[in-house]
Amino acid sequence: MSRSRVFRVRFRTLLALAGVLGVVATTAGIASADSGPSLVSAALLAPSGQAMPRGDLPGWKQIYSQDFGTDVPLGSFPGSVYGSTFGAYPDGWPDTAKQQGEGGGTYMPSKTLSVSNGLLNVNVHTENGVHMVSAPTPTLPGGKGQTYGRYSVRFRADAVAGYKVAWLLWPDSEQWPTGGEIDFPEGDLNGTIAAYAHYANPAGGQDVFEPGTARLTDWHTATIEWIPGKVTFYLDGQVFGVSTRDVPSQPMHWVLQTETCIGGCQPSDTASGNVQIDWVSVWSYSPGTAGSVNPPATLAPSAPPIPVPTNTPPGWVVYAPPAGLGGGTTSTPTPTPVTSPVPKPTGTTPGWVLYAPPVGGVPAAPTPTPSPSGWLLYAPPAP
Repeated sequence: MSRSRVFRVRFRTLLALAGVLGVVATTAGIASADSGPSLVSAALLAPSGQAMPRGDLPGWKQIYSQDFGTDVPLGSFPGSVYGSTFGAYPDGWPDTAKQQGEGGGTYMPSKTLSVSNGLLNVNVHTENGVHMVSAPTPTLPGGKGQTYGRYSVRFRADAVAGYKVAWLLWPDSEQWPTGGEIDFPEGDLNGTIAAYAHYANPAGGQDVFEPGTARLTDWHTATIEWIPGKVTFYLDGQVFGVSTRDVPSQPMHWVLQTETCIGGCQPSDTASGNVQIDWVSVWSYSPGTAGSVNPPATLAPSAPPIPVPTNTPPGWVVYAPPAGLGGGTTSTPTPTPVTSPVPKPTGTTPGWVLYAPPVGGVPAAPTPTPSPSGWLLYAPPAP
């Protein structure tokens, strides 16, 4: 379940973000080999297998994106590297469970947050009897929240008992429940994902969405679309839930709140692990905006893990998982360099993406087609 908090971060006015222009197609095909290298680079460098989306979508104008391209050690986040794009609840603040008298944890960004290999890492653990957690806060241009918006995050977590995520939109007014609250994803790290749409109503109440069996231990993309009179939750491109009752209509800000769980499930002093975030991206609600990049593909639910193909023609390479949706193996076969053109393969193992052409291969890339299992096939050239 979700809940209110006593303490909040006061946002500062900061410089507007750079680098939100440009197009990175994460689930679309390419038009020619000339455009391929940048696409390949983005896809291969995304630790989760799904590159961060950049650019406007139909009805949405991108205003913020962060994919954690610069490493910072423990104790230095956000610091000078990320200080203009992120904040965090400060050391010493009690988490929700502690505020409610359940023992609980203490927000300690200096002891929990770091960036390495393209991932923001939240290391939940205990030191000297203190359960240490964190709540990083993306800082939008202007330093405040916005009314309506689209919020997307790529994440996974270790299955650490006693800890949870409750990533949420919280009213700038600090008025709860009058201002409402939107939580997604939410769930214990060793459990499944849920969503909560708290009514913007003095009487409180909420819509609860707990379908399916998606676990936090897998890579997922969670997206909130908040428009007048409607909140839609998406998980990996699939509609997870829709709320239309007492939808918030005042500015809200985004908090990636990772903390101890509530309801009598406190962590042991030896429990520890990581919550990893590959990227975050935010759009403002803009009904007249035309799209400049496709949103993540809406695909059929992923199949069980798919074996590494063994019949790839010489000089061609495969890369997994397809479209970064999980379900496939996460290994990446080594590209096979060739010095002369090789024929284009006529088929691939279902559920895998084919990179073409490889080094020295033919210049044309095959047309993207959906595989029988509902996965996406696409073909930027190999580097």
